[in-house]
Amino acid sequence: MNQTITKLLKQLTQEGVSTAEVAETIGSIEAAGGAHTAMKVMPADTAFGSAEISPGGAADTPYTVTLALSSGKALSLKDFEKAYGESHFVPRMRPGQKPRVAFYYEPEGAPYSVAIFASHEDDNVISVLLRRDKRQ
Repeated sequence: MNQTITKLLKQLTQEGVSTAEVAETIGSIEAAGGAHTAMKVMPADTAFGSAEISPGGAADTPYTVTLALSSGKALSLKDFEKAYGESHFVPRMRPGQKPRVAFYYEPEGAPYSVAIFASHEDDNVISVLLRRDKRQ
């Protein structure tokens, strides 16, 4: 699996992680976000063309991370299934939206889990959204 995604998953399951720390894991900040504005990040990993970090309730707390894969750098759904287990169907929310599947990263004892939403064309993942959720 892609090293950037693996690092982000581990990081997002921890308490006290900031949007700046997540941005540093991805690359360099292009446009600072705010309380209700996504931070734009230029990925260091050439597998990704762009990235955004959307804050949670506080401006410095990441809620979602969106990574768009670069043209010709798609990962396969089979790679995700090998790394994260069985995929789950996600209904389309609007016309023209690419098909999506979900995976769940839930390390034992971690204060947060991460839902992994993979948008795909055929068997090729074209973008990934990571959503950080507080465990109950």
